[in-house]
Amino acid sequence: MTDLQAAFLEPIKLCHLLKELFPSLRSDTLQRIADVICALIEKQTTNQKKLANGLPGTSTAEAKRKRLARCFQDEQVDVCWLPFLISLLPKGKLVLTMDRTNWEHVRY
Repeated sequence: MTDLQAAFLEPIKLCHLLKELFPSLRSDTLQRIADVICALIEKQTTNQKKLANGLPGTSTAEAKRKRLARCFQDEQVDVCWLPFLISLLPKGKLVLTMDRTNWEHVRY
């Protein structure tokens, strides 16, 4: 088992792995990212309500949903999501699919 495979079994180990990859991120941000990644793997969905139920802790469902929303809105998280996810992709040709159903159109 690789360090990466082992890290996905436990959010704390994943948090340490993320710290190695992104040393400039705050520890609370790293833990939030680790929790969300583990919830994504466990719940196998991007539905925020279902995903929030996969977050650790004894908070209410609404509090967990808000924590999830804060994670996705955190500017520090924007910096690391894509490079981290790309590092996990297998080598070779891949197909990217995007769903823009809920994207907001912002005018400047």
